Amino acid sequence: MHTLHTTEAFILDSYEHGETSRVYKLFTKEKGMLFAHGQGVREVKNKNRYALRTHALMEVTLVRGREVWRITSAREKTADAPQEFRNVLHFIGSIIPREVSERELFIDLAALQEVMHSMPHVHDVAERIGVLRGMMLLGYVDKNEVPVSCAGMFAYGTYTPELCDAVAQEYAVFAQFVNMLFSRV
Repeated sequence: MHTLHTTEAFILDSYEHGETSRVYKLFTKEKGMLFAHGQGVREVKNKNRYALRTHALMEVTLVRGREVWRITSAREKTADAPQEFRNVLHFIGSIIPREVSERELFIDLAALQEVMHSMPHVHDVAERIGVLRGMMLLGYVDKNEVPVSCAGMFAYGTYTPELCDAVAQEYAVFAQFVNMLFSRV
């Protein structure tokens, strides 16, 4: 008998597999990044067809087969994500290792998505903060490298208006630093 694993997950990407299925690239709270098959989700009668949307925060139930993870059920937890949040997910999805738990990063991304829904005027700044925090949590950036003017942004899981305003005031320095980091990856 297989064990069911229910967890929160962001759907980073998906692609067609066979006639009726899709493979989903998930970033889960407990298991980290993994690929899971959605068997028959392209069929009109499938219960998960409309629930499994790219860039959405979901509650998914997974089962580990002999070779692959399979999605047995899914429930959407948030509405559509703004483009800046999709950019952060795409970037993090391209640098995160497979099946390594990154719980702190997941919590930070969930907080980022929440602030982008509640404060649309800070999308650009929050996007840069999310990218930098993600790179730091994955070990690509050392805290000591961050410019002093931006050092106050490391309380993971919190995106306050004050933080976004402080980074916005130093946006040129912050943007230059983040862009320099992109050249490393």
